[in-house]
Amino acid sequence: VVNYVLHKASAEHQAAIDASLQRCIDALPLIVHGDMARAMMQLHAKPKPPRTEETPDAPPAPRRP
Repeated sequence: VVNYVLHKASAEHQAAIDASLQRCIDALPLIVHGDMARAMMQLHAKPKPPRTEETPDAPPAPRRP
Protein backbone atom coordinates (compact mmCIF):
# COMPACT_ATOMS: atom_id res chain seq x y z
CA VAL A 1 0.00 0.00 0.00
CA VAL A 2 2.85 2.37 0.83
CA ASN A 3 3.90 2.86 -2.79
CA TYR A 4 0.37 3.76 -3.86
CA VAL A 5 -0.89 5.94 -1.00
CA LEU A 6 -0.14 9.62 -1.44
CA HIS A 7 -1.59 10.82 1.85
CA LYS A 8 -2.73 9.60 5.24
CA ALA A 9 -5.84 7.42 5.16
CA SER A 10 -9.10 9.05 6.18
CA ALA A 11 -10.58 8.03 9.52
CA GLU A 12 -13.17 5.88 7.72
CA HIS A 13 -10.53 4.12 5.60
CA GLN A 14 -8.21 3.65 8.58
CA ALA A 15 -11.04 2.04 10.54
CA ALA A 16 -11.68 -0.36 7.64
CA ILE A 17 -7.95 -1.18 7.42
CA ASP A 18 -7.77 -1.80 11.16
CA ALA A 19 -10.87 -4.02 11.08
CA SER A 20 -9.40 -6.05 8.20
CA LEU A 21 -6.14 -6.54 10.06
CA GLN A 22 -8.02 -7.62 13.19
CA ARG A 23 -9.99 -10.21 11.18
CA CYS A 24 -6.67 -11.57 9.87
CA ILE A 25 -5.25 -11.77 13.39
CA ASP A 26 -8.40 -13.53 14.61
CA ALA A 27 -8.04 -16.15 11.85
CA LEU A 28 -4.38 -16.93 12.61
CA PRO A 29 -5.08 -19.81 15.03
CA LEU A 30 -7.14 -21.57 12.35
CA ILE A 31 -4.38 -21.03 9.77
CA VAL A 32 -1.66 -22.29 12.12
CA HIS A 33 -3.67 -25.45 12.80
CA GLY A 34 -4.13 -26.02 9.07
CA ASP A 35 -7.86 -25.30 8.91
CA MET A 36 -7.66 -23.04 5.87
CA ALA A 37 -11.28 -23.61 4.84
CA ARG A 38 -12.63 -22.31 8.17
CA ALA A 39 -10.09 -19.47 8.16
CA MET A 40 -11.23 -18.36 4.70
CA MET A 41 -14.90 -18.56 5.71
CA GLN A 42 -14.18 -16.52 8.84
CA LEU A 43 -12.19 -13.93 6.89
CA HIS A 44 -14.74 -13.47 4.13
CA ALA A 45 -18.00 -13.71 6.07
CA LYS A 46 -19.96 -10.51 6.44
CA PRO A 47 -19.87 -9.38 10.05
CA LYS A 48 -23.20 -9.43 11.86
CA PRO A 49 -24.63 -5.96 12.44
CA PRO A 50 -24.42 -4.80 16.04
CA ARG A 51 -27.59 -5.26 18.07
CA THR A 52 -29.36 -2.08 19.02
CA GLU A 53 -32.43 -1.37 21.08
CA GLU A 54 -34.42 -1.10 17.84
CA THR A 55 -33.26 -4.55 16.71
CA PRO A 56 -36.07 -6.94 17.66
CA ASP A 57 -35.10 -10.10 19.47
CA ALA A 58 -35.75 -13.39 17.75
CA PRO A 59 -39.13 -14.86 18.59
CA PRO A 60 -38.98 -17.59 21.23
CA ALA A 61 -38.68 -21.14 19.96
CA PRO A 62 -41.92 -23.14 20.00
CA ARG A 63 -42.28 -25.41 23.01
CA ARG A 64 -42.35 -29.12 22.47
CA PRO A 65 -44.96 -31.21 24.31
